[in-house]
Amino acid sequence: MNTEIIKDLIGMSIALSTGFIYLKRLSLFYRIHFYQVLLSLLNYWGARFITSHQLGASITLNTAQLFNVYIIVEFFLLIIAASVFFGKKKIDRILVWASILFLIALITQVGILGITEFANYGFMIGSLILVLVYVIIIYRSIERHDNKLTMSPSIWLAVGIVIFFACNTPYMVFFRYLNEHHLELSQLLFTFITETLEIIRYLLLALSFWLYGRQQTS
Repeated sequence: MNTEIIKDLIGMSIALSTGFIYLKRLSLFYRIHFYQVLLSLLNYWGARFITSHQLGASITLNTAQLFNVYIIVEFFLLIIAASVFFGKKKIDRILVWASILFLIALITQVGILGITEFANYGFMIGSLILVLVYVIIIYRSIERHDNKLTMSPSIWLAVGIVIFFACNTPYMVFFRYLNEHHLELSQLLFTFITETLEIIRYLLLALSFWLYGRQQTS
């Protein structure tokens, strides 16, 4: 396994390993996030398989179709997890309307540009919704753990998601433009922004799995 793959998988591997160790003790909220990491891993290997085939067949590299599907499934997993966390029908209705807004934005862009183009504006809408939802989760978690905030697993989990989507969205908004006109810069930004944020996100998720698992045994 080369260093590039190790770098790409280090965050997911640590999160998956930690989550697997404590899987039986994790509540549904944390289990859904564990399954999201599995989904991310499948998406990663799927993208590598597609690009390998495209390189072998001398086809222009394009994994937009896979990623467009991935961001839909990831969005709904994170929204379902949030619904489990809040456990209130009123908030569920808000989450449903937010999800419809995300789908309209993504499907509209795919309808205009085609499935082979990355729906970056749909991703942006979904990211903004997830940032707002998980900021509220942070706030609610602070209310529940006002004495020991650093020991709250849900805070670390939500912080990782907020950091990833809030900081990644500005780059993703210009992703298509950069790929078309400044490909080398886009690849550099992807490495330093998206991949770095992904590692941070999954390391914080691993920390939340560890904290929650330890708290269930104490």
